[in-house]
Amino acid sequence: MTYTSGAIALLSVIVAIHLFFTFSLTQRVRLILETAMFHGDSADLNPVEGTVIGQFAEVDTHRRPVSLEDLRGGTQLIGFFSTGCPRCASIVADLAANPPEEPLLAFVEGDGTGQAADGLTGLLSTFARVVVFERGSPVIDAFAVKAFPTLLRVRDGVVVISGGRPRELGLGVPLDRQGRTR
Repeated sequence: MTYTSGAIALLSVIVAIHLFFTFSLTQRVRLILETAMFHGDSADLNPVEGTVIGQFAEVDTHRRPVSLEDLRGGTQLIGFFSTGCPRCASIVADLAANPPEEPLLAFVEGDGTGQAADGLTGLLSTFARVVVFERGSPVIDAFAVKAFPTLLRVRDGVVVISGGRPRELGLGVPLDRQGRTR
């Protein structure tokens, strides 16, 4: 009977340890998948041409309101960046070195403290209008953004072209009347 009790106790400890590691691994995999989906590299994650931008209301870093109405009446470049995204920082640095000719409205996902976004917003604010937003903001749904970085060329509130890299939008290349690269 003593051996049986000892075996059951040992088996219980092993099962408890196994459950602990299983739950820890499940949480880690979930975090990795969320990060991979939101900081993806697939063109399938970008909004498609013809996507109509939904209603949104944010405030830029100068406390001026930003809404869908700001996208009416011409072509504008829109960028979505995240503080935890190394590619975002690289693209922002490239854009700062060679600023686009079009007006750029940059949305930066903050971390809730405002400090992590300071590096990106500081650099972006030298050549763009910047909005810092928190994860879960309606602006993500309004633009149908599924990954960071996302760059859009929008004309009158409709996506003309999208991509994850400046060259995919033909930055520095002359545009035709529809806002597309020639």
